[in-house]
Amino acid sequence: MNFYEIKCWSYGHTKFPWVAGWGPLDQMPFFEMFSPKSQELKRRSWEVSSLEPGLYIDPGGTVWSDVLGCCGSPLSYFVSERILNDLTAEGIEFLRATEMPIAENGSKALKNVPAPKYYVLEADPGINYISEPKNVRNAGMGMPKLGDRVRRPSKQIYLSSTWNGKDLFGCCSVYNSTTSLFCTDKVKNIAERNGWTNIEFKAVEVIVE
Repeated sequence: MNFYEIKCWSYGHTKFPWVAGWGPLDQMPFFEMFSPKSQELKRRSWEVSSLEPGLYIDPGGTVWSDVLGCCGSPLSYFVSERILNDLTAEGIEFLRATEMPIAENGSKALKNVPAPKYYVLEADPGINYISEPKNVRNAGMGMPKLGDRVRRPSKQIYLSSTWNGKDLFGCCSVYNSTTSLFCTDKVKNIAERNGWTNIEFKAVEVIVE
């Protein structure tokens, strides 16, 4: 059994459009699942930006994709209705999907091209990780000792015993994230078979305790 983190593929690419930001909807059940700090930062940004509800599409992009990347943290992407339909047809459970309308489309190439419906997809939190510090420091400083400040990002190792047994799931480390999505080979195979665009399945390291 392999586990993957679901990510947007098009970081740094121009073929697919990008979401520059998003304004608040009247109903956002996913928002309450963000960390308190993320909620506070997002509310502050809305206070100064006055964004209308929905997605703001950057000027670039020539083809609508199934996964729409986003730089409006804490969300990193949105998924198309086609993905939801394929998951449902294959019996893949998810927590909920909240439609995000397009508030403003800045893409000249896609201005007159009908866009798919896009959603925030959520799944039940279903796996924990531990952080293993990288034991690499600046040259000449030797190996780190317990309590040393690690100068490179820690490595996340996921625990198989904490998996909830579902093929699509969130992460329950630090706080219960329903929008940081992970999956098994079954979902990856569905994506490949149906040709989902702009999606990446990043293999994660799992240990059996």
